[in-house]
Parts: sequence; C-alpha cells; structure tokens
Amino acid sequence: QLISPLRVIGCNETNKPRPTITAERRTIPAGGNATLSCSVGSYNEWKYFWFRRRGNPVFFTEDSDPSTIEKRGEFKLSSKAVVSLDPSWPLIFSGEKITVRCQISLGGSTEWEYEWSKPDSSTVMANNAYLNLNASVISSGSYRCMGKNKQELYSVTEWSDVITLTVSGKKASISADSRVFLEGDTVTLTCSVTPSTAGWSYYWYRGKKTSEPLTMAEVVLHSDGQIGVSQEGDYWCRGGRGNPVYYTDYSDVISIKKTGECTLYQVGKTLSCLVSSKQTLCCCYSSNYEPG
Repeated sequence: QLISPLRVIGCNETNKPRPTITAERRTIPAGGNATLSCSVGSYNEWKYFWFRRRGNPVFFTEDSDPSTIEKRGEFKLSSKAVVSLDPSWPLIFSGEKITVRCQISLGGSTEWEYEWSKPDSSTVMANNAYLNLNASVISSGSYRCMGKNKQELYSVTEWSDVITLTVSGKKASISADSRVFLEGDTVTLTCSVTPSTAGWSYYWYRGKKTSEPLTMAEVVLHSDGQIGVSQEGDYWCRGGRGNPVYYTDYSDVISIKKTGECTLYQVGKTLSCLVSSKQTLCCCYSSNYEPG
C-alpha cells in the first residue's frame, strides 16, 4: 500500500501569519461598550487570545497592532437649553396647534441633535429644534429638551428647565341677565371661555345653526364678551383666537322672549304687585284699599 508523502509547511518565526484587530468605535460613553474583532487572513480553526496590553504568554501568532479604547462620560457644555411654547398662552384648548421650541444660545455653525423629554416620560431624538403638536388633553404635561453636538456626539448641553403645557376643553358658555324683557328694553348676553384667558374674540348667533354671526348693527356692544339685544329669539356664541383663527365649540342655546306687560305677583293675602322681567317694580295695589 502506497502512502502519500505529507506536505509540511514551514512555520518559523519569520513567516507566522499576523492577526488583524479592529474596533467598531474608538470612544465609548460611560456604561457603554465596544466590540473588538480579531482575524488571521482567510485561515480557519484559529483560537484567539485577548490581552489588554502586550505581554509574554504562549501563543501561536505575533501580537496584533494595539487598538486603544477610551472610556469617558459626556462632556457637559456650559450652555443650557431653553424650551418655550409658541404661542405662549397659559392655557391651550383641544384642537389648537402649538409648537414647543428648544433654543441653544451657542454661536458658530454647530449642528445640533435634540433630545426631548415628554409628558409620558418618554424621550425622543430629533433633528428639529421644535415639536409641532395638535393639542389634546393627553398633550398636557411637562416638556424639556437638551442638545447634542453632531460633530462631537458626547458634547451635550444641560437639560432645559421644565415648561408645562395645559390643555383644556373647548366649549363656550352663554348667560343672560334676563330671559324675558319688555318692549323697548334690552337683555345683556355674556359669552365666556372658562378658564378665562386673554386674546379671545366672541362671535354671536341668532336663529338657526346655519346663521352667520350677528353684526354690530344688530346688537349693542357692551364690552368684549358682552352684548345687548332687543330682539327675541334663540342665541348662542363661540370664541375664537389666533391666526389662523381657532374656534371653540358653540355654546348651548339660550332663548330670549319679549313681553308687553308686567307679571302679576300675589304678595300676602291682600297685596298684589306688577313686576317687569328685570324685577323692576311697576306698581302695587291692595284689595283692602278704601278711598277716603
């Protein structure tokens, strides 16, 4: 039986294969990690031995070139981010559009990435310095932001102070100083949005729900949110603010009636009084009165 000769490959000190070490990153944040890879060409079945620095253990290849890994925390910049609301109304109503802005007052051409902390305790990264919100009750809560330098990912600003967004319902309320009035009198109607905040204009309606808002020629304007009317009918209102205008829901309907007479009230057994719709005394008379 013929035995094939065994081919021996020399493996002296001068022709040992040289491993290659690579690192996925050269800097890691505090608490982070980096992956190192060691390979020996296209050869298989190697075992690899790892060292933090050069030493003298028994191994079968030459040392790889060293790869330095630096561990460091985030570098806090002296600037503090500032968060703001636009518009800066103290109370926002459901359906209104609001922008939460993050401002970093550092000069130069630094490109920033922004980290936002939202009311649901989540944090999100964004390239934009603002969040556009279509306000709803779940939008209520605290917001804050910070900036990260895109060129130096571990250079960050301090977190901004917290700003609180409050979102409320959106229905207007209507009231009247009287529900009936005499010929020639007027009734004062009041429209309001609760809680009361600045910047509202009020729109008044009478008749059907498809009606156009009343004009100033049809009412007496007492103040912002109050009008005087001298025509009976069904009235309602709504508030509006901003540009473009955001409208609240319509208020409930209130009915105003006109009467030509005073109302008779019996006061005790013998005294009767006629009182107008505004509780103004017209006259009184007694059933026991005897002219003298």
